[in-house]
Amino acid sequence: MRRIYASGAPATFAILGLLVAIFIVQLLAPKHGPFDYLSIHYGLFPPAVANQGQLYRLFTAMLLHAGFPHIAFNGYALFLIGPFVERVFGSRRFIAIFVATGLVGSAVSYMWGPCNELGVGASGAIFGLLGTLAVYVYRRRDNPSMNVLWRNIVFILVLNAIIGIAASGQIDVRAHAGGFAAGIIIGGLLDERGGHPSTARQVAAFAVVVGIAVLLTAIRTATFSC
Repeated sequence: MRRIYASGAPATFAILGLLVAIFIVQLLAPKHGPFDYLSIHYGLFPPAVANQGQLYRLFTAMLLHAGFPHIAFNGYALFLIGPFVERVFGSRRFIAIFVATGLVGSAVSYMWGPCNELGVGASGAIFGLLGTLAVYVYRRRDNPSMNVLWRNIVFILVLNAIIGIAASGQIDVRAHAGGFAAGIIIGGLLDERGGHPSTARQVAAFAVVVGIAVLLTAIRTATFSC
């Protein structure tokens, strides 16, 4: 683990710093009932996306959090997972993975979530990083250290599934599942043992998941009713 952090992870800590800075702004922003100004205007709220064309909410929602436990959990998860993924795939692709899988998580939540629920959080993107990491580790599970890491990833997934079922309605498992699935797709296309993926393969990896997000968003918007 020391070697991972020694190699540096500027994108991970830049995103972490951004999330913390935005959360501080949320704390200082005016409140309307239980919600702060940023969550109301930039959180994922299906009627605003479908009826007012505020598609940017699919992205901005992943930068917001609903309270200290929420930002603490996501921030810690990013701190643990991010440096490994960034070291393996590079800073630029790390940022692209975070954004693309986060968008898919938002799109899945928008597609199948409650029509009048306000959603925020970077969980979809973080599970996207976990999905990408899972592919990388699984393909190298013959290595003893990777095998241990693989079992830890499986444990995290099982634990989150149990928590998601137990806390139904409080945790957006749709965003988690969507982000994780998108991460698996990207990891499967980007990870090539023994060499770097071609430019065409990298473009295809992100085009596929962004295309999924666009398709789900278009379907939900066209058929939206609340």
